[in-house]
Amino acid sequence: MFFAGLLSIVGGILFFLSFPPVSFGFLIWFFLVPVFFAGRKFGFFGKFLTGFTAFFTGHFLNLYWIYPTVRWSGESVFVSFIALFLLSLLLAFLDGFLIVFANEKPLVVSAVAVAIGFIKTKFLSGFPWCALYVALVPTTKLMSSARFFGPFFLTFLIVFFNHSLYKSLSAKRARYFVIAVSLFALNFFLSFFPLVAEKREKKRITVCQLNVPQQEKWNAAKVSLILDRIDLFAKIARRKSDLVVFPESSLPGCFGYDKYADDFVDALEQKDGSSVLIGAIFFRKNKLYNSAVLVDSSGKQFYFKRKLVPFGEFVPMRKILGGFVKVLNDIGDFEKGNSAQTLVADNMRISPLICSEVIFPSLWHGDGNIIVNITNDAWFGRTAAARQHLNHARILAAASGLPVVFANNRGPSAIIDGTGRIIGQSGIYEMTLLSAEVPLPPRGSFYHRHFDLTLPVVFIGIVMEIFRRKKWMWKSSRN
Repeated sequence: MFFAGLLSIVGGILFFLSFPPVSFGFLIWFFLVPVFFAGRKFGFFGKFLTGFTAFFTGHFLNLYWIYPTVRWSGESVFVSFIALFLLSLLLAFLDGFLIVFANEKPLVVSAVAVAIGFIKTKFLSGFPWCALYVALVPTTKLMSSARFFGPFFLTFLIVFFNHSLYKSLSAKRARYFVIAVSLFALNFFLSFFPLVAEKREKKRITVCQLNVPQQEKWNAAKVSLILDRIDLFAKIARRKSDLVVFPESSLPGCFGYDKYADDFVDALEQKDGSSVLIGAIFFRKNKLYNSAVLVDSSGKQFYFKRKLVPFGEFVPMRKILGGFVKVLNDIGDFEKGNSAQTLVADNMRISPLICSEVIFPSLWHGDGNIIVNITNDAWFGRTAAARQHLNHARILAAASGLPVVFANNRGPSAIIDGTGRIIGQSGIYEMTLLSAEVPLPPRGSFYHRHFDLTLPVVFIGIVMEIFRRKKWMWKSSRN
């Protein structure tokens, strides 16, 4: 039992090492092998426990930044640790079921992994942070098949490779591993197929990284200073850019409530120059929305964040939990937006996302030809969280085939092309303008315009497998 536990912990550490701050992404192809071996001789509960141990270790190490983030917001040491512990426990509980299926065929195990990954995007608001496919970001060529089949195909491929290697080593038969290597080669081969053949128009995009400390964002004494900084950056950037992007909640105060905020946005609208997209808190009918506002001479367009962060932007089950836990931001609970929006500026069709929305594949679809993710990762300090966040934006770019602008208050900010490759990046904790020419395709990938092809295939496969087993059990009972 001790040796099995040790193997599980080794697997969890390999999982942790696959993501920032270490970013040894190649380890994701092997991290499950010791875990499968750990649960090899156990029954249902033993297998689950080995999987739970591995994933709890990996998630706890990956999400370490939750502790200083919650602590920094003013919560106690106990509450901060419990937040990290409970989230790691929840994610590990779901992932642990994967090892229960270790004795099945690689196809079944991989399908279960995809199902678990999808559930993690929905269960209790969802939190698919550092999903398996995100570990492939350091090797952009291996992300390309997501354009055709969706990001969950990469999860399928990773688990299939891991389980096939385990099967080959345990049974001393290479059949499954040969199939896995063939799928791996096919995945790499697909990267050489261009997304679209149409001519791409180039646009110059500028990200204004304001570097406003979190403790100053809602300080009334700093309002004039922040507005002056935004105004200066906008004047400089609009002269040479087609689109200027400011991070999440850059505008101090509440648009629609504070007159100075309304006047400032109106002034941006009346000035000549390129379009400006800026993050702002929007007040309407006594409700607050986390919004992105696109401003140019033709008027204003709005997007309201659809996927809010539990305890960061609202308190779930407020009537029960509200007396014990407060929302971590400085201004209170937000309302969520109802629908996706495409913001139009010149020939750009902008698909906006705000903060953690970039980690949810269900929000990646649309008819835009450029994606802009505005965020404020100042909460995380100098931890690896901001780099983990950026990697989700890179996998989004590779899956959608579209450039992604990642505009971060304190950095890093980045401009990413449609393959997931960074073409411009800022440092952390610096006030800067980041500018690059970005080729815009006329449309996104099949996945971006339609749906994740892997999910319905996996669902049909699981249903067929269930019926096959029931049929076999029925025949066995008759005999």
